[in-house]
Amino acid sequence: LHDQGKYLLAIELLNKLVYAEPQNQKAKDMLADCFEQVGYQKESTSLRHSFLAAAMELRAHVNTDVKVKTTGPDLVRAIS
Repeated sequence: LHDQGKYLLAIELLNKLVYAEPQNQKAKDMLADCFEQVGYQKESTSLRHSFLAAAMELRAHVNTDVKVKTTGPDLVRAIS
């Protein structure tokens, strides 16, 4: 499907494979390739960014141990 340019259908199938086999790096790389191709075709910058960011996350390990603070001191002071 990737070689035929049917990226959206390939994404559907590869996404299920990656969920079933999270350690399968070959499947992740192929899914990332498809995400990149779809991302390059998008005119919307937010959609393009979403697809390209997903491709990057599949290729590089994303540190999930980092604690994200969603409330900074300015926000806390602004809330009554």
